Order: sequence, then C-alpha cells, then structure tokens
Amino acid sequence: MDYRKYSKKVFIVGVANVFTYARNILILPILARALGVGLYGLWSQIYALVELFIPIFSLRLSAALTRYIAAENDPKIIRRGFWTTLISGIISSCVLSMIFLYFVPMSTKYFGAELRDLTKFSYHIAIMLILGSISNSCLMFFKTFERSFVFSFISIVESLGFVILTFFLLNLGFKVLSPVYGIILTKITVILFSLPIIIKEIGISFIDRKLLSEYLSYSIPMIPMALLYWTIQMSDRYMIDLFLNKEEVGRYSAAYSVGGLVGFIFSPIFTFLLPRTAILWEKENFKELRTFFRMSIKYPSIVAFPLIITAPEWGVWAIMFFLGDAFTTSSTLIICVLLGYFFLMFGTFYTSILHMEKRTKTLLLVNVISALFNVALNLILIPQLGIEGAAFSTCLTFLLQTILFYFFSKKSFEFNLGIRDILKVILGSIVYLIILLIFEINHISELTISLLVGGIIYLLLLFLLRVLKKEELTFLYSIMKKN
Repeated sequence: MDYRKYSKKVFIVGVANVFTYARNILILPILARALGVGLYGLWSQIYALVELFIPIFSLRLSAALTRYIAAENDPKIIRRGFWTTLISGIISSCVLSMIFLYFVPMSTKYFGAELRDLTKFSYHIAIMLILGSISNSCLMFFKTFERSFVFSFISIVESLGFVILTFFLLNLGFKVLSPVYGIILTKITVILFSLPIIIKEIGISFIDRKLLSEYLSYSIPMIPMALLYWTIQMSDRYMIDLFLNKEEVGRYSAAYSVGGLVGFIFSPIFTFLLPRTAILWEKENFKELRTFFRMSIKYPSIVAFPLIITAPEWGVWAIMFFLGDAFTTSSTLIICVLLGYFFLMFGTFYTSILHMEKRTKTLLLVNVISALFNVALNLILIPQLGIEGAAFSTCLTFLLQTILFYFFSKKSFEFNLGIRDILKVILGSIVYLIILLIFEINHISELTISLLVGGIIYLLLLFLLRVLKKEELTFLYSIMKKN
C-alpha cells in the first residue's frame, strides 16, 4: 500500500472537512440566534428525520456498491453496478416518499401534538429524501474510487452553499424553511454537477436484475440498521421533547454539535476506510490491513483524546461564546457526548471487518441490542437527569456497541490497537488539562491563550515520549508542502 499517495488523499479530504465542520460551526449560531431555542429544536427534529429516512428509502444500496466494486477495474461492471443502485434507489425513494406523505397526517393522532409541527413540513421532507438519495449515490461513487479532489470539491461547495443560502433566506424571513430550502438547493447543485462527470467516465446503463438481487441480499439486512442507528443517535431528541420541551432539545442539539468535533477528526480517515479495507481484503493483504488500522487509530486519537479530557475547561465557554447564554449547558453533558462519539469512531474499525465478511445479520443483531439498550436507558434517565441523562445513555450505548462489534469480529480478524501509544496520549492529555487548570480563565481570549500554550507543551511531550517520531513529522510535512 502506497501510504504517501493514500495520505495525500486523506489530507485533501481533511481540508474539505474543515469547510464541512466550519459549516456546522457557522450555521449553529446563525440558526440558533435567528430562530431561538424552540424553533432551532424543531429544525433539529426535521434534520434528524431526514437523516433517518434517506438510507432507508434508498434501500442502503450505495453501501452495497462500495462493498462489491471498490476493488473492481472492469468499467462494464462498474457502470452496471452504479446505475443499478442509483435507479433502484430513486424508484424506492419516490415510492416510499409517497407512502410517507399518505401516512404522516395520522402521526399526530397516534403520537400526540409534539409531532404536529413536523407534519407541516412533510412535503419538504419528502423532497429532501428523494434528492438526498440521489446526491448520496453520486458522492458514494467518488468515495468508492477514492476520488479525493472531486469528492472534496463537492463537499466544500455543498457546505458553503448551504450556509450562504440559509443566511440569505433567513434575511428574507423564511424562518425554519431557510435551512430546508438551503438543503434542497444544495442537493440539486450536487446532482447537476456530479452526474455529468459520472456519465462521461462510465456511460449510462439500466438496472441489472442479477446485480440488484446480489446487492439487495447484502443491503436489505442493513435497512433496519438505519432505523436502529437513528434510534441510538437521534431518538433522544424526541424523548427530550416528550419528557421536557423543545428548548431542552435545542440545548442538547447544540452540545451534540460540539461532540461532533470527534467525528470531524476521524472523518478524513473514514471517508475512504471501507473502500480501502475492501481493496486490501480482496487482495488478502491482511498484514497491511492491520498496519493500516493501527495507523488510522493512532493519528486521530492524538487530537481526539486531549479534546475529550480538556472539555471541562473549553466546552461550556465555546457554547456560550458562539450561541449565547440561552444554550448554556454542563461540562458533564459535553464530555459524555465527546466520549460517546469516540467509542462510535473506534467501533467503526470492527464494523468494517464484519462488512468485509458480509455478516450484515451480525451487524443488525448488534444494532438491535444497542437500540433497545439506548431506548431503555433514555426512558429511565431523561425523566431523572434531564438532557444529561440522554448524554449518559448515548455514551454507554456506543461503548456497549463497540464491545459487541469487537467480540464478533475478533474471531476472524484481530489487529494491534497500539495500546502503548494510546496510553502515552492519554497521559499527555491529562498534563494538558492540568496546564489549563493552572490558568485563571475569565475571558475567551484567556481560554485561547491557555489552549495554545497547553497544546504546544502537549505536542512536545508526545515527541519526547516517542509517540510522534521525527520521520513521521517529516513525512506529514512533505505531504502538506506538496499539496
């Protein structure tokens, strides 16, 4: 495996992800201040619903595409595979969206007034679902073949376009519809840009029934996983609304956005994780795969661990600074969300092994157990502890899920986590926290200075402990210089 070439791809995607996360950072205060806590909570519910249904309505066929053709070189097979998944996904999304529109008015009758506001946006949600299915398939094509430049460019355009459109529509007085129309217009832009490139490269084809049958045998067991994954990650917002109110949903969603920093750190690695794993797996290059996993855990962890451990010092300050006092929450909530995200990222390496073995039923079983565990904890903890109870529930659920994924995957494939380096990183992160505690922080400028000083000492400590070696730093610098 050419690590220099692969690292360049990861670096390019990492730059694009800066813009993607910048979108989240920018859009959060824009929406929060323009809509208020209650309407922001409503928007977060709309977005959570769309995130739930897109993979379900498209039958998870894009995941099957990656698994089956990532290591493929035959253009005919690639062409048939892509168009089979795209056209089938469009048909299923349209049919299921119509069913959604038919049944959504009944939701208020059976689930109460809490969902009445959501039903007003049912047609907008249906359009977002169909466009989301198409745009996701296009992006998956570029991810599958590690087309880092095209994928990154589209990601940047989509991110910046969403922020600009939402800000413009808010100024025109569209309120909650501003981010809704922002998503719709950016999805259309992605589709119009991507499809001509794909058609030029591989041509056009129609559904191959034999391929569709093979892909569905892989993807169908994964369809319930979208619902289960949503149950674990998103259903807590609805339970908070049920037991508490939309203001608390808004505060919890804001803290969750901060927790997404860990996802942002790992996302460049995960963009091409499954395609690269599939290539090494099909070539039976298991030694290289173990090295790939170990390095993919090590470098993001160097950033993720100090982020989590120092969260008590910077987390609440960050929310107050960007969103205002109305969104203020506890440092405990932020730590739980950050830690939960780390467990989720860590477990992804074990899930990739189960994907390679096509053990989708095992993946389904783990997600069923995790979802039931999460719902039970939410029902117990949210009434007792409020939004902190939801954070505890999510953190413990992702820990359980990762343990189960490890248990089922270790029988066929194990790899060295680099525990020694991880322990050194944790030690360095604790020193970082101690340095922050020494400073008396009363203003955002003082927090910034303390973070910079602590960060420099932390990196020097990692260098002294041989977590970061001179040749690794030289290698990383050469990649950044050439890009």
